Amino acid sequence: IEKLISDSNERFNDESEKRKIDIRDHGYWEVGLIIDGKINKEHNLNDLFISLLNSVNPKYSGWPIWLITDNFKYENAKPYVFDDFYEEFIYWIKKESFYNHIEFMRFNPKGKFYQRRAYEYDINKDRAIVRDKRVIDYKLPILRTIECMGVGVALAKGMGYNLNDTKANFLFKWNDLRDRELVSWTDTSINLIEGRKSKQNNIDSFCSIPLNIPLEEKLHEFVYDTLKSLYSRFREFSLSKDYVKEIALMVLQRRMSL
Repeated sequence: IEKLISDSNERFNDESEKRKIDIRDHGYWEVGLIIDGKINKEHNLNDLFISLLNSVNPKYSGWPIWLITDNFKYENAKPYVFDDFYEEFIYWIKKESFYNHIEFMRFNPKGKFYQRRAYEYDINKDRAIVRDKRVIDYKLPILRTIECMGVGVALAKGMGYNLNDTKANFLFKWNDLRDRELVSWTDTSINLIEGRKSKQNNIDSFCSIPLNIPLEEKLHEFVYDTLKSLYSRFREFSLSKDYVKEIALMVLQRRMSL
């Protein structure tokens, strides 16, 4: 998975340079997914594969993880083929917009997927709580990790991998963390103790999820274990397993706006 992420970063940098996009002013998180197991059918690098991914994605949010951009208005955001992957590059930055995006995704019919997303609070700086501070929201990593895992499992099932001997292997990376303060950006009703900052710049966390687990009962355990290493870098912050379980159920049951 490290090679998948490394290669994907090279591709992102190459595409950014070609598109003349400055990528130096925002941090980002990324995830690589490799599905390991027996599959009942072969998939190829064609429109049928892209259509399949779109149809089986559970779309837990209005802007889902590994979304398919075939129907986007802007040609530059639509899927294209490079080497053995479909790729999508989304760059939408408007000063007056609260919904800016910088994303890069890759899809391989052999069960390899990659997603890179800019921290929302870095590219929507006109939101009051952020201003000129370096921050990380305490809730968004939980939401995004739940969604990544849920979508990844759904893609594996939809592609026809055997439920009983397949694992979805994820490697999450949170980058540019040094001196970021843990804040409540998505939920301003919650007050966190000020001054919790990371002195570490990058955090990696691996997770392997069997395809046959009941998601609503078990997914939160994988989410919690994956995120412990991230939250432990912020002094005296304790991630609640019960809170993660509550949020996971709300996401999986589509009772939470993402």
